[in-house]
Amino acid sequence: MSPTSSTFRALRHHNYRLWAGADIVSVTGTWMQVLGVNWLILTLTGSATSVGLSLVMQALPTLVLGMWGGALADRLPGRPVVVAAPSSW
Repeated sequence: MSPTSSTFRALRHHNYRLWAGADIVSVTGTWMQVLGVNWLILTLTGSATSVGLSLVMQALPTLVLGMWGGALADRLPGRPVVVAAPSSW
């Protein structure tokens, strides 16, 4: 078996291709939003410091709560966590 065929083996499954395509669209949209917000902040304030502060504030919840959320997810049964996690958005 060649390395290429084993690398992309998951793409043989229809549901995975659907998920991967949707994920690419979602991540692209998220990055466009982040770029747009920070560009707007730079345009309105002209301050690179304000852009940096905006990026820190966007990442802060993940940085602060990520470890506790991961520890909690490790202690709970997997299926309910996977079902409930997207509904909290």
